Amino acid sequence: MDIFLSWSGPKSQKIAEALKTWIPTVIQVTKPFYSSNDIAKGKRWSSEISFKLEQAGFGILIMTDENTTAPWILFEAGAISKNINTGRVCTFLFGIKETDLQGPLSQFQNTKFNKNDVFKLLKDINRELKVPLEDKVLEVTFEKMWPDLDSQISNILDSTPHEGHEEIRTERDLLEEILRHTRSIQYKHLFARSSNNFETWMGEEKSKVIFDENAKAIVFLKDNNEEYFIELGSLGKTGRILDFMFQINTKAWATSRHLKGFIDCLEELSSEYFDSNAQGVICPQGKTRNIDWKNRTYGDT
Repeated sequence: MDIFLSWSGPKSQKIAEALKTWIPTVIQVTKPFYSSNDIAKGKRWSSEISFKLEQAGFGILIMTDENTTAPWILFEAGAISKNINTGRVCTFLFGIKETDLQGPLSQFQNTKFNKNDVFKLLKDINRELKVPLEDKVLEVTFEKMWPDLDSQISNILDSTPHEGHEEIRTERDLLEEILRHTRSIQYKHLFARSSNNFETWMGEEKSKVIFDENAKAIVFLKDNNEEYFIELGSLGKTGRILDFMFQINTKAWATSRHLKGFIDCLEELSSEYFDSNAQGVICPQGKTRNIDWKNRTYGDT
């Protein structure tokens, strides 16, 4: 398995170099990659980096006190999340807290530099292999190799200490993120169906509109039966969205609740995908838009 190591800054580069060598000593079939040169803001990726990112089955973002707001690592985090399933990406924290991360970095699972967390990371990588190591074999190998990594990383951190602790994120930053998360909890439509919670979702209401995350589709239900669905990729133009509104309105099963649910679902998706309201994404000031939900971009037609 190819593992993409993302870094920015001298400290994280040294850590990336150590991980590149160490990870295969525990899981031999892994092939970690990291660029030996930090790429300046505004520079294009080399073809090699683009290729490695496309081939990667796992991504590790190496985060230190020197790069939590570095433009390159923020940009690369967004690119990694689009190319690699977010369940296969983690931030590896060195000398910082989880609350120091923001923007695209906050969506990933965090790994702290301690023995238990690093072992969990290796287990996650192992699970993604076509032929994973047996748990006992992984544990024994990890126990033997952990002291080497612990020594290397500790030396790196000690040789470049962070002088004087200061909060990387302000109280306002933290409060704004809490507000965003609180709003997301209130989303009623961004919901992936499952046999466990589908029947109880939204109480007794049986006619509703939901977003199926797995299918990437907006689903219309009547009495808990699927009547219609729209793939998110079909909503790539303002005109197409308007067309679907009229189509839904003519369906025999449709109610005003369904039409309102569709609009509300678009509102929530716009906030989730673009951090904007639906009007700003779909038709600001009456303009028509091309909308690329997959790559999270949009522009005037």
